[in-house]
Amino acid sequence: MKQKVIFTADDYGPIPSINDGIIEAVKTGCINSVEAFANHDNFKESINRLINECDSDSFELGCHLTITSGKPITGMKSLFVRNLSFNKKGYFRKYTDLRRPFKQAKRDDQVKILKEELNAQIYQFEKHGFKDKLTHLSCHHNALFFFEDYLNTYFELAKENNLAVRTPHGIPFKRHKSFIQIVVALSAKNLSLKDRNYMIQFAKKIPDLSNMIKNPPPPNRPVYHINANYGPLGLKVLDEEDIDEYAEEKHALLKNYLEKYENKGISEYVFHLITDDFAKHQEYKNQALFKNCNYTGIDSTYFDSRMAEIRSLIKYKNVIDNMTDKVSWKQV
Repeated sequence: MKQKVIFTADDYGPIPSINDGIIEAVKTGCINSVEAFANHDNFKESINRLINECDSDSFELGCHLTITSGKPITGMKSLFVRNLSFNKKGYFRKYTDLRRPFKQAKRDDQVKILKEELNAQIYQFEKHGFKDKLTHLSCHHNALFFFEDYLNTYFELAKENNLAVRTPHGIPFKRHKSFIQIVVALSAKNLSLKDRNYMIQFAKKIPDLSNMIKNPPPPNRPVYHINANYGPLGLKVLDEEDIDEYAEEKHALLKNYLEKYENKGISEYVFHLITDDFAKHQEYKNQALFKNCNYTGIDSTYFDSRMAEIRSLIKYKNVIDNMTDKVSWKQV
């Protein structure tokens, strides 16, 4: 029995080598869902290219909502943006540099500002004629899963726009908990101890999402999002053979999860891709420099991992196809 899956590629838009890799993965049938940033200068052109170069029926678009990368579309002046940095003033803060007001009334105001900005990001798809391709929402760095008021806003926007969402319930779940612990540790200077403790406790509740948030119930979503394939490849200097070896390891890991979650319902498998050309690895990393793309929040230190991921998909496509049935977000 084949597992019903959605294979998603994140971070489409501001970085050419990432776009090229995602387009290749869509054209070869490895990916059927593309998460696009809407808050960059080349949004319309990048989506048009995706549609023009790929079979329009072979993929669906997701709005990759962000409060930790690029600039806000609304030009908001709030705790979400940097106010002091020289060349990045007005850009979103890093996910380890978020701020929360102390008073509840101020927090309520912050959530209103948040919703306005996220709405503006979603509206870009309608504004530029891509509304019919948009089927779901996701979020960069999982930042909208950090606090319950952020998560509720994410859910509200999905329902108001009749869209599905990436579930906060990530697999392996220990990775999400570890990620939150790292964020908390690096946020000691900007978040209160109360907020940091809250983040840790809230993360533990995510698997019980259906019982945690009932009124209104969460929007349609896959059972899990599985992101086991993404991650660093170590500190040593890599060569072509290393990438191929890691690609085999990622493929084996993917097969393991496909077998383990075969009868669990529709799951979304999340990938982070780039063009598979190791000779241009440094060139691709340079594309992500702020001076070259005017965009923040894309970590080039993981580009070798992205290369291994796309190789693990394309090289072993036939094996994966025999194990999976790719389905639409409209079926979740």
